[in-house]
Amino acid sequence: MMKRWIFVLPVVLAAAFLQAQTNTTRPSKKTDRLTELFGDPVIVKGKGIEITRNQLDEEIIRRKEMLLASSAPVPPEVDKQVLDALIAAKLLVTHATEADRTKAKTSSTSTWRL
Repeated sequence: MMKRWIFVLPVVLAAAFLQAQTNTTRPSKKTDRLTELFGDPVIVKGKGIEITRNQLDEEIIRRKEMLLASSAPVPPEVDKQVLDALIAAKLLVTHATEADRTKAKTSSTSTWRL
């Protein structure tokens, strides 16, 4: 189990770091309108992390799109899986040192090099 985390940790850190840098997608007009009316409620708040409803919704949509694009079935517990992954990624990013981020970035670029 520990070996699995050693492999997964750099990948998750790199993905979270790269997503934070390249997250330039604009929310849909529907999301904008709902946010105007009701705000963007915080659904998870912890020491150093905060996840809003819009962040969760966008990630759920992205995950479902990826699954459907690969012809994989969408599991009924996808919402819980996405929330768990968001919490884990935010915790890892907040506790990562600059050396961890650099190592994760080099590891991910060497892994995903085409």
